[in-house]
Amino acid sequence: LLYITVPGQISKKGTVIDIKTPLLTSKRNLDWQLRIRSSGTAHFKNRTTLKVRTIFGKTVTEYTDEHLIMPNTVRLVAGDVALGRLPGIYKLDFLVGQGDDPAHNSTRWIILMPVYMYGLLILCAVWLFSGLIRRNKAKHN
Repeated sequence: LLYITVPGQISKKGTVIDIKTPLLTSKRNLDWQLRIRSSGTAHFKNRTTLKVRTIFGKTVTEYTDEHLIMPNTVRLVAGDVALGRLPGIYKLDFLVGQGDDPAHNSTRWIILMPVYMYGLLILCAVWLFSGLIRRNKAKHN
């Protein structure tokens, strides 16, 4: 980078375009992405903080990283974060710095369901369905 001083007003304006996370995952390490647009006249450092919490509010993981956002660009920021050890619903709280603008807050909900849980759900569905069929046959006899 070459830094030069130019007279005049500078602005460090940033906007979060989108945050992408899956709703359902079977992996404990969750991949996420966000895109930040800089519409200012100078670069700025973006600080992204991500907290993973259980549905009861207990913090499981906290992730912080900084990225340089150049003027008049869109920057893809990506990472991964560890969810809890147990299957369940997790809350992801994003706090994304946007230069001179106030930080962007966003919340995403993630369902962690390992592969073996799909088998258990199928077994439960078959058991319930067969029970309904048996009950229906007993009523007709």
